[in-house]
Amino acid sequence: MENEKVKYLIDMINDMDLTNRLRLALCMSDSSCTNLKYDKPEIYEIFDIKLKEIDEEYKTTLINFA
Repeated sequence: MENEKVKYLIDMINDMDLTNRLRLALCMSDSSCTNLKYDKPEIYEIFDIKLKEIDEEYKTTLINFA
């Protein structure tokens, strides 16, 4: 059962386009729930820059700081 869930998740990620993969990577690197062992702010900035290069909508999205 667990193997099927993992395979389903991997297939879902493989079917994503580059924009959605970058959005997922941004969410994962920004999340406190993930235990990723790398410099999160640096990686977040790299993903953010790449996404701004390829997605016009993301570039113009306002962030709610409230």
